[in-house]
Amino acid sequence: MKEKSVTAGDHPLRPEENNTEKKEISERIMPVLALNEVFLGESLSSRVSYLEVKFDNNPVMKTRNSGLCISTGTGSTSWTFNISKLTHQSVETILKYVFETTRFPVNFKDQKLVEAITQRFNNELVFDPELNLMCYTLRDPVSAGTFPTAVEKKPRGKAQRMEIKSRCFDACLVIDGSLSYKFNDGTRAIVSIHDEDVLRTVHIYSSDI
Repeated sequence: MKEKSVTAGDHPLRPEENNTEKKEISERIMPVLALNEVFLGESLSSRVSYLEVKFDNNPVMKTRNSGLCISTGTGSTSWTFNISKLTHQSVETILKYVFETTRFPVNFKDQKLVEAITQRFNNELVFDPELNLMCYTLRDPVSAGTFPTAVEKKPRGKAQRMEIKSRCFDACLVIDGSLSYKFNDGTRAIVSIHDEDVLRTVHIYSSDI
């Protein structure tokens, strides 16, 4: 993670001041690993987070949202799952709109159908922890216009390497909901998976059990 100190002129919403002094930038590797997820965003939940993100070899994307949640397969059943999951009410409403728009014979009142589609969608959010992939979710993305752009229509996906640059004023990088690090404007974080960091477990079998 590369980081620098923040001044008033660093904030993306405030004009830059003429400052010829060089800002000291440091680089370090976090001393801990994430088992479930990493969150990056403003510390105050009511404040919009400004982030520049790059997933694998895709172009850099500038986003405004309520924070970025990056999850491993182990953590895909927890926070990121609850951010993205669909409710039965949402599925029933979507099926109703499909019927009203296309007149396709869909019984949106069929609770078995609603349940099956809801379960199918939500089950797809969970993925194998052994996959060398991470899932990212942009929470509550804010569009510049009335409707989201083509890029903003995909606030969720998977990648092996993610680069995030903060344009926030008072942000944090939180590992597994416990350890928090400052992640203010100008700080850049690289989140990736390495084979040497894989969690190894031991199964002990006993004839007495």
